[in-house]
Amino acid sequence: MLNQSKIDTQKYWENYTGKEGWATWDGYGLYGDDHNSRVRINYTYYNSWPLMQRIIAWYQEIDPDGRHCDYSVIDDGSQKDSIKDHLNDIPDHWKVYLIPKDMGWNNEGARNCLMKETSNKWNLLLDSDYVITQNNLKKIVQAAGSNWLDAGTMYYPGNFGPSQGRNSYLITKQEFWRRGGYDQ
Repeated sequence: MLNQSKIDTQKYWENYTGKEGWATWDGYGLYGDDHNSRVRINYTYYNSWPLMQRIIAWYQEIDPDGRHCDYSVIDDGSQKDSIKDHLNDIPDHWKVYLIPKDMGWNNEGARNCLMKETSNKWNLLLDSDYVITQNNLKKIVQAAGSNWLDAGTMYYPGNFGPSQGRNSYLITKQEFWRRGGYDQ
C-alpha cells in the first residue's frame, strides 16, 4: 500500500507541475518553483574558466538537467577571460549575469547582484573553490523544501571547525536583505 501511495503522490505532482519525475530524486522530495522552495546555487566568476568548468562539470554529473536545483553565475568584470566567451559551454538551465566593468575586488557586490536577481527563497552562495556533495545537496534540497529550516538563520554547509570562517552558506533571500546584504 505504501508503494501505491508513493506512485499516486508522484503522479499528482507530475500532473500539478507538468514536469515528469518532479517528485523523485533517489527517494528525496523534489520541490519546484511552484512552491518557491527550490534551492538556487550561486557562484561568482572572475577570469577563471578552468575552475568554472570543473564546477559546471560537477553539477552536470549530479543534476544534469537542473531538475533539482537552480544555478546562477555572475562574471565580476573579467577582462582577460570573460564568461561571455564561454556561453556555449554553460548549460542552458544556468542563469549567467555579467558585470561589464572590472571594479577591483567586487565579489560582495556581485553576490548582492545575484541575490537581487534570484526568485528563489533559499540560496546557496558558494566560493568558487567549493562544491556541495550529492548527498549533502539532497539533504539541503529536502530540508529547504520541507520547511525544516528556520528562514531567519544562515546555514553553513559542512563542518569547517570552530576557527574556520567560510563565505559559503545557505540563506533565504529575505534574510539576506534583512541583514543588509554585503556592504559595498
